[in-house]
Formats: sequence, C-alpha cells, structure tokens
Amino acid sequence: MAVNHRNFNVAGNLTADPEQITTQSGDQMTVFDLAQNTRVRDAGGNWTDGETNYYSVGISNERLGQNVLSSLHKGDRVNVEGTLQSSPYVRGNGEPGMNHRIFGDDVSPSLRWHTASPQPDGQSAQRSASAAPASSSAADAAPVETWATAQPGSGGMTR
Repeated sequence: MAVNHRNFNVAGNLTADPEQITTQSGDQMTVFDLAQNTRVRDAGGNWTDGETNYYSVGISNERLGQNVLSSLHKGDRVNVEGTLQSSPYVRGNGEPGMNHRIFGDDVSPSLRWHTASPQPDGQSAQRSASAAPASSSAADAAPVETWATAQPGSGGMTR
C-alpha cells in the first residue's frame, strides 16, 4: 500500500541532469533523481556518513520544469517541496525495497552550498492555472505504475 505525505520537504543532490519526458497522455514532465545524505555520530562521538536516501522527483508544471531544466545540473544541492509517495516493492532477488517518489511543487538551489542570482524568466509572476492545487486529495488517488502515466495528484509513479 502506498503512503502519501503532502507538503514534504527534502534537501539533497541531483544524481544526474534533469530530463524532460513525454507521458503516455502526451504531457511533458521534468524528472530527476535526488540523493539525500545523512550524517550520524559513531560510538566515539565523531560524525560519519550514514545511509543515503534516494527520491525520484517529477514536475508536471511546465514553467517550473523548464526552469529546473535550464538551471540545475548533476551534483547541485537543491531543496524540493511536494507530495511524497512511498510504496513497497520486491526486488528481482526477492528482497523487499521501498520506492520514494515526489511530485514536486517547488524546487530551489540550496543557498547554503550555492549562490544564486534570481532573474525573471519572462513570464507573468502570477501562478499559472496548472500550478493550482487539484481539487481531489492525492491520498485518495490510486497509485500509477510509471512516470509516463502519472498525473498530478495521482499518488506516484515508477520509471
């Protein structure tokens, strides 16, 4: 069973350059993978690297997607806000795993690690209609199986 968490925030690094894909319905979606590195204290009280969490991020808002494509690259540290869907699966070797997918509502570079010079993108500052929240709850939607069939608020996807 998939679990959805709205207003989820995570910071991490892009594992590759963002890509634009076309869904089966013909819509454009920007996708990228994010690695969140954790730090933990060892028995001696020293900080060490902990486990890495990986997230697949999908952006259906055209304006945000284009800004991500033109601004971000592999290794960039970013903050992502959106709806997280976590769902269990079984790996080919029979071991259980967990998919973590985020429908991104906003993405920004981490100013802790980067500098930024915000510039208007030539579009109205007003939100586009496609960025307005859907009337149905993402938690009520049935999960979908691929990015290609995913719709905003559909509850998730896999590649």
